[in-house]
Amino acid sequence: MVAALAMAFSTGSASNAEEKTDDVVVPQATSYVGDTCGSANNRYCLRLHYGPYNSTTRTATGSCHVTNRSSIPNHWGVIQGTEIVRYVFRADLNGYGCGHVEGNGYALSAAVASYRNVDCKAHQIYAGTSGQGHSQMLGIGAVGALNSGVLRKNNSTYAQGGCG
Repeated sequence: MVAALAMAFSTGSASNAEEKTDDVVVPQATSYVGDTCGSANNRYCLRLHYGPYNSTTRTATGSCHVTNRSSIPNHWGVIQGTEIVRYVFRADLNGYGCGHVEGNGYALSAAVASYRNVDCKAHQIYAGTSGQGHSQMLGIGAVGALNSGVLRKNNSTYAQGGCG
């Protein structure tokens, strides 16, 4: 079953077909999510961008994934019941600079180059899943490029503290 799940993860298939392996049905229904932020119109979110940070205009560029979840232990995605949910960058998200086409639809895992944190809490981004490996603190109100330890190596994010 592990091999079948690994195959389902690696294919990223958007079909609703199921594969039967050793009498185990492995779901392959996949959805692609670029917005895990619960804030109305994405007003208070951490934006993770595909494109680089532009120091001249002080902006993060490219499509983005927005979040304000306390954690995303695996930027690859999650399995929710019978559905595989993949985290991706989107250009068509509400507000705040996610309108760039560069990176639209690309997987979030190991692809973030820049960020803008307009959430009410800091976030720590890690190279490994589940908060492991090199990391970088993304402070409240901060915008910038990821450091070399996590640049295009990101695999998990954890919020630090709460909103007060």
